[in-house]
Amino acid sequence: MKNFKHLLILLFLLGSGTKIQAQEFTKIAKEIMVKDTIPEMTLAIITEDSIAIKKVLGHHKITEIKDKRMKNFYYEQEINVPVDSIDVYKWLRELTDIEYQSFSKGHKAMGHLNEGEFGGMINVEIVGGLLLVQHYSIKDKSKSHVNSYSDQSRAYLMGIIPIKVEVSWSLSVLAVSNQKSKFVCEVGVLIPSKILSFISSPVISFSLKRHLKEEGALFAKDIEKKFR
Repeated sequence: MKNFKHLLILLFLLGSGTKIQAQEFTKIAKEIMVKDTIPEMTLAIITEDSIAIKKVLGHHKITEIKDKRMKNFYYEQEINVPVDSIDVYKWLRELTDIEYQSFSKGHKAMGHLNEGEFGGMINVEIVGGLLLVQHYSIKDKSKSHVNSYSDQSRAYLMGIIPIKVEVSWSLSVLAVSNQKSKFVCEVGVLIPSKILSFISSPVISFSLKRHLKEEGALFAKDIEKKFR
């Protein structure tokens, strides 16, 4: 056991006792870490609707919820800055409204929120003809990763008909070499209404991929410029 630096525990919990079992396994995991001096552990709790990932690194805990019903989209790009020189959280929190608008034709406005432990953002953008208003809350953060979630997003059909949408937004940088890193921008979208999801899914998927490519490339360029 002591030879393992990282320990991954997967719990396939589908019964009514999920919460109790998850707490018991979390306790056991912590005991193992202390006993065998394991510095890092990842606990994944898998249910019918979601995957909850709890990463424990020393005293730092990161919890990430991924809804299996969500459609996730990614953009990746290498940047010529070492990962240790980049602070993604700092970059995001210091981003101005003018800068945000410059990253995409669809970006209309952005404002920071000083609420919760790590703050948040309000983003207004147009994607595929849909007006989107996002109220992001930053759930987890480090220098190399920021995970935000908006469970109060609204998409407006024809600019007037509101549709509830849940959106996750993650920004990460990963080491590639001593001089380069990889920037990753991930967006997840969930439309709770099954009928509206079925109708709008093809349009949203196509539009989001195109939008993510546009903004992701300029996000990466700006991060490279500011942390070079």
